[in-house]
Amino acid sequence: MGFHFANRLFALFRHAPIIGFAEKKAPFGAVVQRPFTYAYEGDGFLWIGGELRREKTKFGRGDVIGCGVDLNGHEMIFTKNGRRLSSSALGIHFRYPASGVILFPCVSLFSAGDLVEANFGPNFKFDPSHLFC
Repeated sequence: MGFHFANRLFALFRHAPIIGFAEKKAPFGAVVQRPFTYAYEGDGFLWIGGELRREKTKFGRGDVIGCGVDLNGHEMIFTKNGRRLSSSALGIHFRYPASGVILFPCVSLFSAGDLVEANFGPNFKFDPSHLFC
């Protein structure tokens, strides 16, 4: 059982957007470099609870970035244009804390004119049903 949402990026960003999840107790206002947040940055950075973990696959204008949570396995996933980024591509096994944690989907934008389209389903550009295997 899982939850998934996708974001299509439209604008040419001066600073890379950040897409991910925040726990209910996370500080309001930003998804990155904060406790209780889990995010993937367009520059390729992966942030877990405010800690930088890895720099790998980048994303930008025209990409569709998906975020998902396997509610049974407590694993977060990210996709780029319908392809799941493997844990080896992200550099870690991306898990969130214990069960009972309430997560909210988040997007951080930094410049006027930045634009994303969020899709919470059920009609995704790419089929997420195979992502939680």
